[in-house]
Amino acid sequence: MDNYTLLETLVIMVGINAIFTYAISGNIDLDVAKRWRMSSILIFFGCILLLSQRYFNYYWITIILSNGFLLFGFYYQVSTALCFEIKKIPYENFVVLSILILYGVGFYYYTFIDFNTMFRVLIVSIISFMLYFFSIACIFQKKGLFLSLISKEIWMLFIFSCAFYLVRITITIAEYLSDYRLHSLFDKDVLTSLTFIFLIVYNTIFLNGMFNATLRDKNRLLKQDKNRFTHLFEFLNDTAKHLDLQGLYKSIESILRKSFGVPSGAIYLKDEGHGEYSHTMAYLFNELELPINQVKTFKMGEGLSGKAVEQEKVIIIDIDSYPNKELAEDYKSKGVSHMVSIPLIASNEIIGAITIVYSIDEIKKELFDKKFLLYLGEQISLVLHNAILYNKLSGLANTDFLTGLYNRRKIQELFHIEEKRFKRNNKALTIALIDLDHFKIVNDTYGHECGDEVLKCMANALKKSCRDTDYICRWGGEEFLIIFVETTLANAKIASERILTVFSTTTIECTQDTSVTASIGLAQKNCVDETLDELTIRADKALYEAKSNGRNQVRCSYPYE
Repeated sequence: MDNYTLLETLVIMVGINAIFTYAISGNIDLDVAKRWRMSSILIFFGCILLLSQRYFNYYWITIILSNGFLLFGFYYQVSTALCFEIKKIPYENFVVLSILILYGVGFYYYTFIDFNTMFRVLIVSIISFMLYFFSIACIFQKKGLFLSLISKEIWMLFIFSCAFYLVRITITIAEYLSDYRLHSLFDKDVLTSLTFIFLIVYNTIFLNGMFNATLRDKNRLLKQDKNRFTHLFEFLNDTAKHLDLQGLYKSIESILRKSFGVPSGAIYLKDEGHGEYSHTMAYLFNELELPINQVKTFKMGEGLSGKAVEQEKVIIIDIDSYPNKELAEDYKSKGVSHMVSIPLIASNEIIGAITIVYSIDEIKKELFDKKFLLYLGEQISLVLHNAILYNKLSGLANTDFLTGLYNRRKIQELFHIEEKRFKRNNKALTIALIDLDHFKIVNDTYGHECGDEVLKCMANALKKSCRDTDYICRWGGEEFLIIFVETTLANAKIASERILTVFSTTTIECTQDTSVTASIGLAQKNCVDETLDELTIRADKALYEAKSNGRNQVRCSYPYE
């Protein structure tokens, strides 16, 4: 079989290759599909032009175009395989520019200045060898051995191609040194015949390898989707069991880690009373130990999360595109490569956003499935919205509307909890009963709105002066009650005097600089069986004593009085 017949066979094979490429490539990543299709078209037209050289009497345009198409067809085959594995071609612009320069200079010289078919073949062989060697080196650098590769057959083919072109370069140089001259690709040259046979076999194996790799990748994506929806089902099932926000945040962290493998992220919720323009970090998981001081809050359109909320869509950026360059450099130093922000929208209302970071060298684009991210955001928004509403309703049931303090019913529940702890630990427990002095006069003189303002000021003074472990309640009217946990009568008295100082020095504009004071009665729990009612009776007696002795003071009910 002569070289012309082999070339005709090659044209038929690459034509079939192009047809199957278009049929198969629709099921894979868009960038991979584009490169694979481009390679099949370039190689097909390159072979057609090679075949046409016989009819155009080796006209220079067919020589340059055919070899150029073939070289860039090989390049796109290599880049297709690389895209399958690592999603990014290292030094792509440099590689393309190198091919153009080597090919352009070499073919210009050996076509127009010193017409030499052998040297043109040598140039194509050298560039092809470099391409395959470059691709293999990239894969070894990124993934090590080929065990985890999607397109294993193709990489074995590239290794064989590398060896083939190295042999061809060696033999071509040896033939040149022995004064052998290749005058035409259609000469009965054994090496040229072997090259055509190699290209026929090569393209057949490449097509088969890509077909197998496509099936493997599709199965991998299906498995990944199955796992994601399994995680989502687990998340929805888990969140259906509770409406506690802290527990819910943990469940959200779990699904983000399982579905996307992210090491760090934050949940932002809209600030109540500030409209939809201000959002604050409600929860953080920060395995990468990223600096967060500058990203604790955001406003509409501000930062990545603000833009996601403003545009109501998932936003994905490379870390180099992050607007705050100084922060971006800090994040990069911790290994962050990409950032994603998902808006949280429930009942057509923006309730916040989730921002997550990726810290892997080469991102698989399926991780950035915007449809799934948006769907996940919708499900998270729904359960978060329900939990927020539940907590608001619970808060309304347990707190006083005016002051935001616990109400009487809630403080009784909390006392029962502390009572059990008192039985176990036998640690001190003291209550304070607080009453505003001459409150009726304030209402009658300045009006009930001013009276409400005075009650709010007292609530703020109590919050400022008490510990987080203490319980503060609006007991009724102008009376307040505090449960001082694990606190003796003496220490409770110190805290109470601090409360009076803070309150008496608070400026209340509506009282026209008239000082408003309060009196406090204290009682420490004497024994296990003493109830809240019994304690308050003793504290009330001490409060009455404070009132009788001039007000604006603290009095104590001592044991067994």
